[in-house]
Amino acid sequence: MTDPVNRSVSTDSLFYDEQLARAVKRFQQRHGLEVDGRIGRSTLNALNISVSDKIKMIELNLERLRWLPKNYGREYLLVNIPEYKLRAYQKSKLSLVMGVIVGKEYTSTPVFCDTLRYLVFSPTWTVPHSIKSEEMLPRLQRDSSYYSGKNYKFYKGWHTDQEIEPSLVDWSQYSIDHFPFNVVQQPGPGNALGLVKFIMPNNHSIYLHDTPTDHLFERTERALSHGCIRLEEPALLAQYLLRDQKSWDINKILAAMHKDEPERVYFKKNYHVQLTYLTSFVDEFGLINFRDDIYGHDRAQMTEINTIALK
Repeated sequence: MTDPVNRSVSTDSLFYDEQLARAVKRFQQRHGLEVDGRIGRSTLNALNISVSDKIKMIELNLERLRWLPKNYGREYLLVNIPEYKLRAYQKSKLSLVMGVIVGKEYTSTPVFCDTLRYLVFSPTWTVPHSIKSEEMLPRLQRDSSYYSGKNYKFYKGWHTDQEIEPSLVDWSQYSIDHFPFNVVQQPGPGNALGLVKFIMPNNHSIYLHDTPTDHLFERTERALSHGCIRLEEPALLAQYLLRDQKSWDINKILAAMHKDEPERVYFKKNYHVQLTYLTSFVDEFGLINFRDDIYGHDRAQMTEINTIALK
């Protein structure tokens, strides 16, 4: 083996020096992997993707770009789902970047666009039927007092005018298909939506929001939600969107996020929000990036393209 002290570049493929470690870290960063300089399983899998397969990925994502709007307006938000990133642009210039958590494979975040119109500080959370019936009901059937004192309010029927005490209900008579209760989590640090949510009314019931489980942002793979988009820096996004309303400085924003009751604030302008699914893209530094096909959209579209090509 060449003496590492006297050489400039090693010709030994087994010698892992600082120069090679830096190259591995750059590779990991461009592939959305943990940047630790180690060649673990995820890094090895990415290294084994062939050049021809990467060319196909680039071609596929160029086709996706072709179908996106030509103009998003002067100010907009862009979320790239497999990258787990949100970017805010002002006059085509990048103003804000933060990590996000997106939907799991079976509760995937859809690809669509809409308009962000307002936010709600200290929000309540009306629990979706799927979560009420599939997750909460089994707990209540085991222990009817499970949610007592946990900042939830239960209502008979679908409205909020007849509150009930869950510990007094015989939950054994209810099922996934028969759960005639409305459940609303009240504002607070443990609320599933965190301390603020950002609303873009849409048929998918998808919005941006804070989260009480912010430790999950330490992960590189963050397909973990029920479909909505959780924000790493929600207070900074609120400050950015309210920057033209002088009364809303960061101190007032933080105070509103800790109120006992929700407070709705409309934006002076509407913001276009584009949710995209790009597994290959060019970053702010002009470098080509690649990401895992977390929902299998690449595979499905590749199959369709190949089928059409054979006809």
